[in-house]
Amino acid sequence: MTDEDAIMVLQRIESMYNTIRKNDTRFEAVEIAKEALCERIEQNKGCKYCNDGLHAMEVKPCANGITTEVDIGKLSKEDHFGILLCSEKNPDEPCGYVDFNYCPVCGKKVSDSKNGEQK
Repeated sequence: MTDEDAIMVLQRIESMYNTIRKNDTRFEAVEIAKEALCERIEQNKGCKYCNDGLHAMEVKPCANGITTEVDIGKLSKEDHFGILLCSEKNPDEPCGYVDFNYCPVCGKKVSDSKNGEQK
């Protein structure tokens, strides 16, 4: 069952039970479940960072004055989602990276955490 199907079922439950009143805990439970499913649907849409290529992110400099350039996303569909670090001295040559299972911006799951495969 998809989240959208579950929301439709919950809406039918609301309309079928005339005994459920707005101050009833059962009604509140149905409302909370619907809200949670709607949030999950929205989160699964993702954001520009996890859905579309590689994007520069603003990084605040450290106290020592050393700055790093950071890109977040994927270069291609085959690449892992993550952050690519580049030094200020040579921004065209990456000096490190971090892969993520979830987008740190919106929370969308971007890989299968069981085996690390990217979605």
